[in-house]
Amino acid sequence: MCTGKAAGRGVSALAIVVAACGDPSGPDAAQRRAAQQRALRGLDREFAQIARQVSGFGGLSRRSDGSALVLLTDPTRAASARQAIAAKARLFGSIDPSRIDVRVVKFDYLQLIDWRDRLRSLDVPGLVFLDIDESANQLRIGVEPGTSHDVVTSEVAKLDIPADAVSVEDTEPIAYMATLQNQIRPTVGGVQIAFIGPNTPPGMYVGCTLGFNARFAGSSDTYLVTNSHCSGLQGGVQHTEIFQPSPSPANLIALEHADPDYVEEGCYPHRRCRLGDVSVARYVPGVEATVGAIARTTLRGLTAGSLTIDDGQPTFTITNRQPFAVMGQTLDKVGRTTGWTVGTVVATCIDAFVAGSDVALICQTRVLSGLGGGDSGAPVFESQAPFSNDVTLYGILWGGSNTNFGPSFVFTPLENIEAEFGPMIVTAP
Repeated sequence: MCTGKAAGRGVSALAIVVAACGDPSGPDAAQRRAAQQRALRGLDREFAQIARQVSGFGGLSRRSDGSALVLLTDPTRAASARQAIAAKARLFGSIDPSRIDVRVVKFDYLQLIDWRDRLRSLDVPGLVFLDIDESANQLRIGVEPGTSHDVVTSEVAKLDIPADAVSVEDTEPIAYMATLQNQIRPTVGGVQIAFIGPNTPPGMYVGCTLGFNARFAGSSDTYLVTNSHCSGLQGGVQHTEIFQPSPSPANLIALEHADPDYVEEGCYPHRRCRLGDVSVARYVPGVEATVGAIARTTLRGLTAGSLTIDDGQPTFTITNRQPFAVMGQTLDKVGRTTGWTVGTVVATCIDAFVAGSDVALICQTRVLSGLGGGDSGAPVFESQAPFSNDVTLYGILWGGSNTNFGPSFVFTPLENIEAEFGPMIVTAP
């Protein structure tokens, strides 16, 4: 296993991260982590494989009715594209290969990947995210409002990337988010957890959300997964005490166990990278914790939902898992501040630059949905049927924005979590 944190007060927290398994220190480990971050992940990897099979494949996105749109530079390759997509159907959710429309575009996905890799040398202030937009056949660069688009495009031009392959847009910074606030035993995903950081004022604590419970093959111990910034110090293990719902000796549930360091090698200029804002804590003896369960509340909403746990159905059951999400997919989250919310995936495999820090998180997913301070760590999942109690786990929320551009949260996909910590047992027995 491999081995994060922040400080705040009351109901808020911050967030960020990096890792690899094996020797956690030394030049060899740093090189492995750097190579891991440069590797294609999630949808980028799957789309690159399709593009190698189907010349001219430019991307795929899903519509809300279950149909999909495939982008091709050569429309005569439509049948081959549908066949390649059908072979990966389980990774793309409920896409029906017989309901895929075709749009002719200019760039294939391998070109976009090559240009995106060049953009990772971009060194301009105000960066928020970098994305291959598989629905628009472009590279998207998100910048903070007030950032000069001309400066950004001028730097992009130096990298020999066609101007029409890149769009620059204003977007709110992605910040960390720290109620399902009662004591819950056995513990389940979605409920409030708390810690006291080194800079937390006396009498205060930092509140976050428990993502999900997990086990590792060959071990009988149970662990909770949450954000790295939801511990005493982000990156590295300080054995932070985790409480539920608030700090007191009787509420101690777990001790921080694994939280990888960030790496600079292979990262963006002047930044440190990780694959996700994630840490793992081991439950202390005697604390009951249910693997494969997420708290279910009485109502879900777009910007905020109920915090009241449903007496009739108090938990969702995690019966399936997916490594990453697809553009246009509908996903839910349960967090201690805004409760159960739902929204649409609007960006996949983005490199996210955390506001007010030097951290870049590689290949994250953005969802248009509500969040609030304290939702950090919230489990992200999909109902397997409308309002079904059986759900598929996708990852955990770590930040987002809630201002002029509409509420959206960003989460670390399950594939990235397991790349840093190893394979996990997350579904119900």
